[in-house]
Amino acid sequence: MYCSIEDIVKRLSEKELIILSSESGEQIDETVVNTAIEDAGDIIDSYLKKAYALPLETVPKIILKIATELAIIYLNDKNTQNDESIEVRRKNVFTLLDKIAKKEIVLNLPAADEEAQTKKILYSTKKRLFKRGF
Repeated sequence: MYCSIEDIVKRLSEKELIILSSESGEQIDETVVNTAIEDAGDIIDSYLKKAYALPLETVPKIILKIATELAIIYLNDKNTQNDESIEVRRKNVFTLLDKIAKKEIVLNLPAADEEAQTKKILYSTKKRLFKRGF
């Protein structure tokens, strides 16, 4: 997961998160929020997997921001009164993800193919004692 409930609370108030996640309106429904966070992570991974080695060793701030925004967007999806700002946020997040996937915005992380190169298996064999055939 690229963000946490605490990261979302930093962008929204706790009261707003309660409204978005809980039908009772009494406390944050962590299951609902964690599902939104996991969905956001899956989307981010689908964009990053061709360009960067996954899982990410460290989470860049831009990925944290994208994950938080996506989770908020997913939490708002059940809100029947989505306003224009949510659609603008959605468009901005996916534009950023497209640019990262195309490496128009470069993250300081190992590339997917670099990771594969560093994990090659090397082996050697002993000199043959016997020749093939009889």
